[in-house]
Amino acid sequence: HTRYGTVTGVQTCALPISATPDRAVFLDGNRMRVTDAFSGLLIAQGDKSEEVVPAQENKPRPRVPVYDLALQRPLEDEARYYVIAGFPKPAQTSEPLKENELLAYDKLTGARIWSSDDFHEGDAGYKEVTFLASPTLSGERLLAPVLREGAYALQCIERSTGKPLWCTRVHAGGTPYFKAPGTRVELIGGIAYMLTNAGVLAAIDTFAGELRWLRRYERRHPLREPAKIKKSSSRDRGGFFGASAQFSEQSLPSFLPSDLLVAGGTIIFAPCDGNVLLCIDGASGEPVWMIEAESKHAPFGRIRYLVGANSRNLYAATENDLVCVGLQSGIVRWSLKLPKAAPESTRWRGRGVVLENQVIMPGHREILVVDSENEGQRGWQNVALPAFDLSEPLGGPCNLFIAGPWLGVSYPEGVEVYSTAAALQQLALAETDVRRKAVLLVQAEIGRAHV
Repeated sequence: HTRYGTVTGVQTCALPISATPDRAVFLDGNRMRVTDAFSGLLIAQGDKSEEVVPAQENKPRPRVPVYDLALQRPLEDEARYYVIAGFPKPAQTSEPLKENELLAYDKLTGARIWSSDDFHEGDAGYKEVTFLASPTLSGERLLAPVLREGAYALQCIERSTGKPLWCTRVHAGGTPYFKAPGTRVELIGGIAYMLTNAGVLAAIDTFAGELRWLRRYERRHPLREPAKIKKSSSRDRGGFFGASAQFSEQSLPSFLPSDLLVAGGTIIFAPCDGNVLLCIDGASGEPVWMIEAESKHAPFGRIRYLVGANSRNLYAATENDLVCVGLQSGIVRWSLKLPKAAPESTRWRGRGVVLENQVIMPGHREILVVDSENEGQRGWQNVALPAFDLSEPLGGPCNLFIAGPWLGVSYPEGVEVYSTAAALQQLALAETDVRRKAVLLVQAEIGRAHV
């Protein structure tokens, strides 16, 4: 499916943190793969199928990559990896689109520890539960947005066993989607913030599951004239997310799925069912500022998704521009035209990352780097991704992930991992294993030779 270009959600690279800093974890279909970030050698894997359900005309897919972005990301703690597996084969009806399971795997061996399918029965079981995004760690618990019996809710799970602890209902209905795109839960102190993408942002106590407040967010700017609504044809109605027998993957009309961003006690989000980018006070739920997704006065066109934020600014992307917005003011500070994508690419180039002083966006076999401190005045720096000696380099749109010295580039067909020569040398200085230290130093020298 090429409406948004890339299926990089099918294989998502998550470069882990302190416990195992040199591993890359990603989903290959429904199968978890754990590889050495330095060598790419397989260390462990899950027990689900790696087959990817292809797009077929008039047949629903269990996963649509851009739509299901939040379901594709592995999570880790000190002992386990957590992933969500979808329905494993093509579907004839819409019901399998709601079938998925949360799995926990041992971090050392890759053996399955538990599955949400182990707790199907009972009033608190997962029989009528659809996971909408990968979970978030909260002490000894996991918090995940779910659909439970048709209602959007926050599910709390004991992470060592998978046992359901409590589930707080947020609301039902309020969306034209068959199931609204999910967004990972974010935490501030003891409060979990859940975006339903169906009209509501909720603040919930992480310990007791008590609802603190609900915000029925603005879908259109209250001080702007409403846009003319195009009447949908009979062909448009009942598409991929409708209830009829016809299934077609349609364009998402507003923002593409984006993460919730937490900044200084505020929550920033771009809802998939709205046309306003919002900043909400985390304590009261009241709006701090809001920006229209599209304005006739904006030279950069329609904002499609959030790239990320640093300590000063928020960064969003249109189809052709990077847009910088002040975190506290909500004022657009500057925009920068993105280099034109390669002819073989679609209009969707993939997702970038935000560092404290740089914003990095994907290009064609390159990354595009802009210095965010000087408001983009120096333009883009094009950094080519080196070719591999033993295999054909991957191509097309991609998503970028950064953790420590590692850059993960996730393509439709696979994952590539890079590091700079300086970063490899720093790793070597901290390495206690003599053989591995020698390999890191050799690779650092090879990296310098390629520059």
